[in-house]
Amino acid sequence: MARGKKTGGRVAGTPNKATASIKAAMLSVYEGLQAKHENPHGHFLEWAESNPTEFYKLASKLLPLQVTGEDGEAIKHEHSLDLTKLSPETLRELAAQG
Repeated sequence: MARGKKTGGRVAGTPNKATASIKAAMLSVYEGLQAKHENPHGHFLEWAESNPTEFYKLASKLLPLQVTGEDGEAIKHEHSLDLTKLSPETLRELAAQG
């Protein structure tokens, strides 16, 4: 393992060429499959209906790994309860729970 300052290789943030090529090929094949259907995503929809578990595995990879609030800050949670909308029974139960 090299020590000290990094020399050579990709600059940070530069996409990997192989990954970009495979992604472009996959998108091209996807578009070709979809072109055979009236619905623009018909072939994919048919596959997803037949393979829901695999579809959800793929879909989950599209979700963000980290979610932040406004301006990159932590998400703020605010809870409020309008007690005037609760029934007298519910209010008594809440009061009994302490």
